[in-house]
Parts: sequence; structure tokens; C-alpha cells
Amino acid sequence: MRVLITGHLGFIGTHLRSLIEDETPSWEQEFELIGWDTRTDHPVTCRDLDLIRADKIVNLGATLHGVSKEKTMLDEDLAGFVTVYADKTGCPVFHASSIAAAHRITEAEPFGYAWRKICQEDMILDSVKNHHTTCARFNNVFGPGQTRPSLYGEMLWSHVTGEPLKVHGDGSQVRSWLRVDDVCRKIIHWLQEESHKPGILMQEWTGVSATVSEFINTMETSRRLDCGAHFAGHLDHGADEPPISNDDWELLQITDTLR
Repeated sequence: MRVLITGHLGFIGTHLRSLIEDETPSWEQEFELIGWDTRTDHPVTCRDLDLIRADKIVNLGATLHGVSKEKTMLDEDLAGFVTVYADKTGCPVFHASSIAAAHRITEAEPFGYAWRKICQEDMILDSVKNHHTTCARFNNVFGPGQTRPSLYGEMLWSHVTGEPLKVHGDGSQVRSWLRVDDVCRKIIHWLQEESHKPGILMQEWTGVSATVSEFINTMETSRRLDCGAHFAGHLDHGADEPPISNDDWELLQITDTLR
């Protein structure tokens, strides 16, 4: 089976490839994995998809930041290209959405993250005719290798650099925390399903409910992180901060105890 993974060099994409290789002994016989990522490739087009001829697509690629008002997302967005290809060929698609789209935020910033996720889902729902799409809404995915500005990435950065952790609010906000390996195992299960019925399957993927303070305390204890959290204001991060080295990440890859 030829599987195209868009965004394969991202946080979830790299974990997915590793888990397929580590936990699926016959993966080389089951899958021909094709990765596509704008970190190394040009933005994928409909012609690229026609040439790849994937049997299944895992769409983890980011939404397009610059969708214009004159054109639709079908014309310019990765999810639009994937949807057009899948409708034409019947190729099953796993689309990574966000819990932000579930709330149908009416005041979402135009062309902001939540707005783009809502538009993607609406486009897929309106366009799917001949193929099966699983549209999964992820909620607070975390794990080794995560970068800023996610809360867990900020915790790792704080631990490595010694900078105090600045957090939104007072820490009493309840969130659902989902481990990245659990996400990837569900995607692998989807890949191994033999058949898919045409249509949309909407799923909200949530994990353990805990307050922000509880999550921070658990990670500090289980992973021996020292963050010095300050619940005093807006999460502040610099766009040009240097990345954490591979050696630093290896120090932090300790077995999770949050279940």
C-alpha cells in the first residue's frame, strides 16, 4: 500500500514514522511510505498527487497561512488539493484537524489558526463524494520533541535554558492532554483497516482531563523538569529562539506517567 504522509517532518509526522517502523514488524511489506513536507519540498500540488498515486493519504500538513479572499481553499490549500485528488480517485484520507474547529468560533481571527481549521472542515464536508475521510480533531497533543509555543515545548525550553515558564491564566483551566504516541497508534490502526465506506467520519480525539497546573506538576515530577512556572500573564516566546539540541531532547525523553 502506497501511503502519502504530508507534514511528515513535523511533530506528529516524525513520531508516526518512528512508531510504524518500531511497532509494525512487517511495515516494509505493508506500506510504501512517501513523505512530503514544505521544509524540504515545494508545496504539494494536484499534479504532484496525480504522480504519486497514493492508496491512502495521512494529511498532517499545516494549513496555508495566506489563503486569499479571491480564491477558495480548494484552489490554494493543501487540504483542498488532497480533497480534489481523493474525490477523483476514491483514495481514503485521514485529515488532522483541531478541537478549535469543534467550537465553531464565531469571533475567530480571520485567517487565523482556528478560522483556517473551520474552513478546512467545511470544505471537506461540502466536497467529499467518492472517498472516505476521517477528520480527527486533536486536543493538546504533547510528547518528546515538541517545540514552542506549545505548553509542553515551553516547559522543555524552560528546563533546558533555566528561563522561568510563563503561562496563560492562573493554571486552573481544564484541558484534555493527548500523548503523541497514542495519536500515532490510532493513525496506524486507520491505515491497517482494509476498507472504508465513502463519507466523513468526524472524531474528537481527547486524552486525560487535567488543569494546566496539574499537567505542569505531573510533568515536572514524572520527567524531572524544573520550570519555575509563573501563572502571571501571557505566554511569551520569541520567534527567533535557537532550537534545542538533540542531546537536550534525549535528556527529556523519559517515560510518561500521565494516563
